[in-house]
Amino acid sequence: MREDALKHILRRVRHKELSLSAALDLLKTFPVADIGCAKIDSHRYLRRGFPEVVFCRGKTLTQLERIARHFLGARTPLLMTKASPEAARHLRALFPRLSYHEDAGILYTRPPARRKKDRPIAVVCAGTSDIPIAEEARLTAEMMGQTVITVY
Repeated sequence: MREDALKHILRRVRHKELSLSAALDLLKTFPVADIGCAKIDSHRYLRRGFPEVVFCRGKTLTQLERIARHFLGARTPLLMTKASPEAARHLRALFPRLSYHEDAGILYTRPPARRKKDRPIAVVCAGTSDIPIAEEARLTAEMMGQTVITVY
């Protein structure tokens, strides 16, 4: 859950637009949502400023779909690593908001705009076979609010 979403719920309660029991229903997955195939840290984005990272390898397409649906429904940023091209095709057909970086094997949504860290970090690799891992590191760091300089 993002901070603005929590504030929105609390404002609605304060202005009597939402009952306390309805607010509790909205917060029932706070901080952990059990969606059957996974327990998702719904509180991480609010607590840390970046989303939980979903490791795709070993999960079925149905499990990945349920996980993506949860994050996208909660309007929190989504970062899914080690996503196969097959998983990307399946999920992007269902969720057009998702972007896919094939070299990095990452499915993601852009997080809300926020101030970048003052000091950039460098992602450096020595050869072309290292580029997929370097791109995974770059995208992950950018999702976490870092400014990244690459040297390939």
